[in-house]
Amino acid sequence: MKKKFNNKGFFLCKKTRATYEKISFGKPFTFEYFIECIKTHKIIFDSGMRDGNSRNYSMFRGKLSFWDELITEEY
Repeated sequence: MKKKFNNKGFFLCKKTRATYEKISFGKPFTFEYFIECIKTHKIIFDSGMRDGNSRNYSMFRGKLSFWDELITEEY
C-alpha cells in the first residue's frame, strides 16, 4: 500500500468537448482517507459489469466536485 497511497498524488486533465484546457494536480491522500470516502459514498466502486459491455474492468469513481476539492494546482 505504500506505493499506492500517500505517495505522489493525482492529476486530472480537464477538457471541454474535444479540447484539453487544464491539467490539475492534487496532493496525496492516505489509505484511511480513501476508506472513509468509500464509507461516505464520495468514492464508489464501479465493476463495469453492464449488459452489452464485453470488456471486464473495475475502477473507483468519484464526482468531479469531490476531486475538485482536492486540487492544489492547475495549469
